[in-house]
Amino acid sequence: MRLALVLAGLFTTVFGAGLATAAAQADPDDDALALADRAASAPAPPPSSQARPALHVFSEAGVERESSVATVQSAVLGIDLRGHLPGPAGWRLEFSDRLDVAEPLDGPGGRRGSNALRELYVSGTLTQQWLVTLGRQNIRNGVAQGYSPSDFFKPHALRSVLSHDPGELRANRLGVVAARTDWFGDADATSLLLAPRLHDNDAAGALKPRFGATNTEAQALLTWTHRLTDDLKPQAAVYLREGQSPQWALQATTLLSRQLVAYAEWSGGRARTLAQEALSLPAPSAFRQRATLGATWTSPHKLSLTGEYSRNGAGLDAGGWRQLQSLGPAAVEAVLLRARDLQDPPSRDTLYWQARWQDAPVDRIDLAAYLRQSLAEHSHEAWMELRYRAASHDEFDLQWLADGGPTGSVYGSRPLHVWTLVWRHDFR
Repeated sequence: MRLALVLAGLFTTVFGAGLATAAAQADPDDDALALADRAASAPAPPPSSQARPALHVFSEAGVERESSVATVQSAVLGIDLRGHLPGPAGWRLEFSDRLDVAEPLDGPGGRRGSNALRELYVSGTLTQQWLVTLGRQNIRNGVAQGYSPSDFFKPHALRSVLSHDPGELRANRLGVVAARTDWFGDADATSLLLAPRLHDNDAAGALKPRFGATNTEAQALLTWTHRLTDDLKPQAAVYLREGQSPQWALQATTLLSRQLVAYAEWSGGRARTLAQEALSLPAPSAFRQRATLGATWTSPHKLSLTGEYSRNGAGLDAGGWRQLQSLGPAAVEAVLLRARDLQDPPSRDTLYWQARWQDAPVDRIDLAAYLRQSLAEHSHEAWMELRYRAASHDEFDLQWLADGGPTGSVYGSRPLHVWTLVWRHDFR
């Protein structure tokens, strides 16, 4: 009955609202040429063609069920709003917000509401080469698909999760409140971001913006991108966080052919291990490195395949996992929760494989999948998605997530086999 009420509420929202949208959803960027040409963390100045207001609104209803449970476990209704409003002299206001109501149908707890004010900022050009941005903004540095070592603003940023697709998780997380300036030259781009420390006084309110959640400490990021050739634009960065040592980063992409792009990311600096942070173990910090090497191949038939190897110097190797398991399930759970909050792999060495196929095997049907393998204790996580884009403004999305491995491992501690069905309606 409760599930029927949730879906009935969505029906009323979809067909009873009079909202309209002026912006269509962009196609996913899985093309190898576009990946190689993507400007690392430096946004382009607002184009003059976007002088009119744009509003994009859609609703999502999802139900989730574990394979071992006979009934549907939870239902979620979400309303997503994003767009921009033009201002004087080339300035504009950008916003992105999501409101979710979750209804547990087979378990403890009651209905939960949450609001994620992901972005709210103003941006404008002071000169033709100088861009300024002020407010909460989602800073996504790096080009890797599965794990990006130079993506420094992902801790504490996840809220409602209806999809485990890494791309969607990055796009839908909370931004950081910051002042940012970007300068563009003929062959160089420089960016400076300053984020203050904010108190999260409204953490208890489900509908509060929680500006302090992603600004727990003062932060700064300086990046410099240089174009060596049209196909090679490396970037260097330094990241500062209150109470921590500086973190340095390098990244680059290059085209090996028109269909194959290779990329590399590295970051390093003095830091504690994941287990030391999660368990509050007294130990000095040491210089630790994180790196990802990967490549994406794109076929003429809208199929892209990605492979990555990642190394997290703060993660646990095989010996570290055996030592952690000896401390008991509570210690393992604490480390995994800390890794999930940081969005870092708990294992020191990880393989990531991804496939995306648009309009396969027929038009309007998209397939996507990934396999993440933790090499330290031989566990894995697999995810698959089948998405149907109807001729109307509706999409139907079926996802399957499966974790497996030895007891006490990254993905074997709490083995999951979860099915999720999502119905999405675009107001256009």
